[in-house]
Amino acid sequence: MNETSDSDRHLENLSAALGKLSPKLSARLVRTTGGAPYLRVTNTAVESFAENITVEAGAASSAPWHYVWSWGQPIGSAADPESAAAAVSRVLTVHEQRG
Repeated sequence: MNETSDSDRHLENLSAALGKLSPKLSARLVRTTGGAPYLRVTNTAVESFAENITVEAGAASSAPWHYVWSWGQPIGSAADPESAAAAVSRVLTVHEQRG
């Protein structure tokens, strides 16, 4: 399996996990010419709440793949898309303040 199809598979797994977690989050896999694919995640209630998430292989061949925010900080392991989806949801979901 090549790196592009690995990237697509990991991003599709994250998209599926997001879909199960929150109906308010829309995820779309974007493939660019000459660039790495990314997942465009948007809060459908507040469209300005959006993020482009990529996936990267670890530095060593034995290191796991991981999801990455647009600013370069790792989100979590691609082996656990549900945990990464929970982190993305926390960032992109509007929480009403009580009180």
